[in-house]
Amino acid sequence: MEEARRLVVREGYTYTQAAEATGIPASTLQKRGSAEQWGARKGVETSYRETIRRLKSGLLDQAMKVIADGGDATQIVHAWRSAETAFPEHRYDQKADPKALLGLQVDTVRRFVEYLGEHDRNACAGIEKHIEPFVAELAGAASG
Repeated sequence: MEEARRLVVREGYTYTQAAEATGIPASTLQKRGSAEQWGARKGVETSYRETIRRLKSGLLDQAMKVIADGGDATQIVHAWRSAETAFPEHRYDQKADPKALLGLQVDTVRRFVEYLGEHDRNACAGIEKHIEPFVAELAGAASG
């Protein structure tokens, strides 16, 4: 029943779609949803989730812009990493979401670049031009 609630409230499934996905009769889901006010919670939880996603996305966009302009994005990356730690949506799903996996991959690349920046600035300058194409390649693999 918890999986069906998650599908309806967080993922935006209809009761019929959730019934097909879980094998629980739609009428049972409708009764439970009505009793627990899934409809009222749907907008709130979905809205909150979208706000968190926009926050993380905005921070990554800011970091990429600062890096592309040759600036130091350490504080922005730290803010993104803090948001990711506080709201790790990819850890809650049964099946890993390709976009969430992409976020982990991008985080790994960023941490590597930060490491190089702290230990060997010349090495960091040498690979900087390759980072965005590499991230784009990761994104293509995640969506394909």
